[in-house]
Amino acid sequence: MIVSIARNYMKMLERYQPWTEVEQGLVDMQARFLELHKQQLLQAKNPAERAKLEKTSPSNENPI
Repeated sequence: MIVSIARNYMKMLERYQPWTEVEQGLVDMQARFLELHKQQLLQAKNPAERAKLEKTSPSNENPI
């Protein structure tokens, strides 16, 4: 019985592992996107441009 449980667990783990890599990739991309957005805000030359960027700020959205 323990061997059967271990086999089933290993099969499930093999299927789950790629998803953790995909999830980590999304987290990394979101962090990079937020950093780029922050840089855009800091470099905005006029208030209208800054307001537009703040309105579309990804920090207002739900994180992954």
